[in-house]
Parts: sequence; C-alpha cells; structure tokens
Amino acid sequence: MSSRAEQVRRLESTGAILVEFYEGADTSAKAGLNEQLSELRRRPEAWRDAVVWLEETADFGASGSAAALYMAYFCASVLEEAVRVEMGGAAGREALRRSLFSPRGEQDASILTRSAAGARPPMPRAVRTRLCKVFVDVGKLGWPADMPGFLDEVCAAAVAGDEPTSTLGCELLALTCEEFCGSSSRTTTSRRRRELQSQLATQLPRLVALLTEVLSRGEREARRDAERSALATTRTLVTWAPSQHFLSPALFRTLFGLVERDLDVADKSAAIGAVNALEALLGKKLVPADAAAFVGQVGGHVLGLLRRDIAGEDEFLAHVCELVATFVEQHLPRCLAAGGQFAVSDLLSALASLTFAENQSSLRRTLRPWATLVDFANESPSSEGLVAATGDGLAAVLDTLLKTRLFFSTNEAGLESLDDEEDDYRLKARDDDDEAAAEDLLDLDDVLQDLAGGRPEPRRLGSVGSAASNASSGELGGLLEDAVDLL
Repeated sequence: MSSRAEQVRRLESTGAILVEFYEGADTSAKAGLNEQLSELRRRPEAWRDAVVWLEETADFGASGSAAALYMAYFCASVLEEAVRVEMGGAAGREALRRSLFSPRGEQDASILTRSAAGARPPMPRAVRTRLCKVFVDVGKLGWPADMPGFLDEVCAAAVAGDEPTSTLGCELLALTCEEFCGSSSRTTTSRRRRELQSQLATQLPRLVALLTEVLSRGEREARRDAERSALATTRTLVTWAPSQHFLSPALFRTLFGLVERDLDVADKSAAIGAVNALEALLGKKLVPADAAAFVGQVGGHVLGLLRRDIAGEDEFLAHVCELVATFVEQHLPRCLAAGGQFAVSDLLSALASLTFAENQSSLRRTLRPWATLVDFANESPSSEGLVAATGDGLAAVLDTLLKTRLFFSTNEAGLESLDDEEDDYRLKARDDDDEAAAEDLLDLDDVLQDLAGGRPEPRRLGSVGSAASNASSGELGGLLEDAVDLL
C-alpha cells in the first residue's frame, strides 16, 4: 500500500494534469493528457487515492478553485470505474462502502453523510449523485451475502431524526430500488437482477411502512427532497412488486393527504408526485376485489379531489384527470359491487361540475375521464348495474350537462380560444412528428365540433331524468353519448 506522502504527490500531479487538460491552450496536447488520466484511473491503488482526496479535501470547488472541482469529478469517476471492474475485491468494496456512507456511529469518516450534514463544504450536485450511484453499485455486488447490513443502513438513515441524514437516506433508497428493480443495467447479469429483486421482495412490507412514515412527517420545506425521493421509490416499486404488498390504507391515506396539503400552495410538485404515485398504484389494480370498504375509501378520496377548486390549475388538473380516468377504468366495477360504500352518482356529478367550470382548460382536461366512462358503459359487462347504482344521480349529471351547454353556445370567444390552443398544439405535433398527438387532436376536433354545433331542440329536463331513472343498463352509453350530442 502506498505511503501517505506518495498519495499526496500523485494527487497533486493529477490535479495539475486536470487543469492543463481543461484549461490548457495547446489543444494538440489533450490526447496525451487524456491518456495520462486514463492510466492514473486504471492504477490498482487509484480508488484509494480518490477516497483519500474526497475524505480530506476542504474544497469541492465551492471557493471557485477549478482544480478542486476537476478533482472532485475525477475522483468520482475513478470510484465508479473501480466498482465496475471489481477492483479491490470484497474487502475493497466494504472499505469503499464505509468511506462513502456509514451511518452507524461512523459519520466522521463518511463522505456523503458529513457532506449532507454540512460538516464539510457542499459537493457539486453531479458529484454527489455520482457518489451515491457508486455506493448503490457496491450494494448491487455485495448485498446480501457480503453486506447483509446494506439495506438496513439505508432504511435507518431514511427515517433518521435529523433532516439531512433522512434526505440522504431517502435519495439512496430511491436509487437503490431503481437500480435493483431495473432491467436495463449493463453491469448486472440477468441472474443477479433476479436475485436482487427476490431479496428486495422480502423487504416490501417494511419498505411500504417506511415510505408511509417518511411521507407523513409534515410539511416543512426541508422535507421536500425527502418527499420527492420517497415518491420516486413508490413509483419504482409499483412497476414490478407483487400487489398485495401495497394494499396499505395508511399509504393511500398519506398520499391523498399529501395532495390535499399542497392544493393551496404555489409549488405543487409534491402534490403532482403523489397523484402520479396514486395513478401508478391504481393502474396496476392494486386494490383487491374483496376489499369493498377499502375501494369505497379510495373512491371517496378521488371524489374529494374532484370537489376541490382545481379548475384553474392546468398542470395539476391534467394529472388529477388521469387519476380519475384510471380509477374509472380499473375500479368502477368494484365501486358498483361495493353497493352503499361509494356513491358513483356523486363522482359523475363532481366530474360534470369540473368539466363545465368557468375555465377553458377544464373541458380539454376532463375529456379523458368522460371517454373512459363511455367506453366502460358500452363495453364492460360490469356496467349492467351502473344505472341502478346511480339512480336519479345519473339524471342529475345529464341535467348539469344540458344546462351548462349554454356556456359553449353563447361563448364564441371561448371556443375561438380553444381552437387557437389546438392550432398551436397541432403545429407542435407536426414539428415533433408526433403522430399520436395528431390523432388525439382529430378526436378532440370532433368533440369541439359537436360542442360548437347548432342549438338543439329544447327537451324537458324532467323527461331526461325519467329516462335516466328507468333506463336499462344497455342504454347507459347511449344516454351519455346523447348528452354530448346535445351540447
């Protein structure tokens, strides 16, 4: 092993080469400098030199030192390469793990933990992310056989009492799940990926409880990064994990609570992340058929979102409408089977009110849930009980649709604005050669033409209500399509 003096000399020499490589005026010399850097990176002891520099440096470029910034990037790349080629074997990986992140009483020697806690100058974000990736790559090679405590340490950090450690733990957990669950890793064999996923599957109940705890800790600004990482972890796990491990009323309540919490704040990134996580959960039908009460609770949360004043929040509204469409498509049959647990008519009424709010984007955003509902009514055998379940509630929906049609027949400026928006979108779709978007536009044009059509002959609302109340289940799709035709 090299002496401390030798390591210092090599590091100083490497720093000088990096400065010359990035700032030197002689471009013809760059090829030779690059070869020197490659040779330094391939040395058996290079990763130890990199650890020494990262542990002891007092400056990651924060003071404006170019050499320090270059060295930080170079050392991170050296460690990444060392793990890839398994330099140092199992003993080297364990030493590297302790140097990068070791929350069990070894914080003084932990590069990432000390940086997160502010005990050393802040790292550039790209360097920090790369070092987190190195730590996770070490776990991919050694957990659980050689490093049985790897996941335990990450989870302990994620729920730590101090915010910096908890945020770092959540970031590492998100990256761990992404790397362990992913199928596109070039450094992991298929057999090893299956082993990692099998081992991680045994930890799912624990991870779901951990995510629920992290996401329910409150609305302090310092928790934002931890929340984002926890939401990313949830979405990653949903992509492959067995559904029964996510059947947690507490997790669903926490995610909906996160959305409700941020409805009245300007930054809705956490709320949108929570809606996307919920959409992913519901999209995989992660609600069992025999959990009628639970289905009613989830439906009640969805209904609560629709009843809030979100018509003017265009981006947020788009994500909520995707959630509603997924709920209708995947879980409306269970709502019907739940009987009195959830009033489907209330959902339809709230959706109708949102559709025709005094906001032009509401119409465009809510078309998808309505289209999903019509498809369900026309094609699903489960729709037979929809009219019976809604009763006069369906008539109330049609009543709302008919009354608010005047918003379109009398608001020429609004219609022209909608057309202008779609023209702009059509140009973008053409420029991007996005055929799918162009097809969506054609469908939307058809709906807009129906909405802007001639004034229909008036109908008595009472007769519509009577028709809805006495209609057979097979007529439901026709009733909804007639409502659109009447607009």
